[in-house]
Amino acid sequence: MLGFDRPLEGKLTLKSTDDINSKYYLRINVSDRAGVLAKLTRIFEEHNISVETMLQRPALTNSANLLISTHIALEKDVQNMMRAMESLDFVNTAPVMIRIV
Repeated sequence: MLGFDRPLEGKLTLKSTDDINSKYYLRINVSDRAGVLAKLTRIFEEHNISVETMLQRPALTNSANLLISTHIALEKDVQNMMRAMESLDFVNTAPVMIRIV
């Protein structure tokens, strides 16, 4: 039995973020106006990300928080999608991502 007082034998290597497959939780604050969801779904499609669930919660005046969980996707695709979202005029703050393990 391996105890906490003994170091692991052998080397451990971390998987490159480009190779991580996982589900993800995203929070995106957007302007609450017509057409925003349609534009976002196109961006998800362009980056090969499939939405599992989505919930919209009101935020500050004329904005909403979109709480999205994805199906399994490559993290590099999710990261690229989030960078693309940051430049959109209806995305108010940088999106937040958490891996769902």
